[in-house]
Amino acid sequence: MYLDAGESEAIVLAKEKDCLLIIDDGDVRKAAKNMNLNITGTVGILLKAGKDRKIDLRESLDELNACGFRLSEKVRDFVLSKI
Repeated sequence: MYLDAGESEAIVLAKEKDCLLIIDDGDVRKAAKNMNLNITGTVGILLKAGKDRKIDLRESLDELNACGFRLSEKVRDFVLSKI
């Protein structure tokens, strides 16, 4: 597994500061989980904002999709079922 300098630094910083790591890359997420770091991604942030009624989650996921963000229909449906 290869992590670039920025990804490695993000992991180190999250560990040092004991804070949430926001990352979408699968390899980085796997490395962070192996280090027992608290992680979330773009969709997790949007889900929280949707639950807090700060955004329209369905609209935000549609906009993300329009920008080329890869999210399967299965995951999209699962996320929408959480609000």
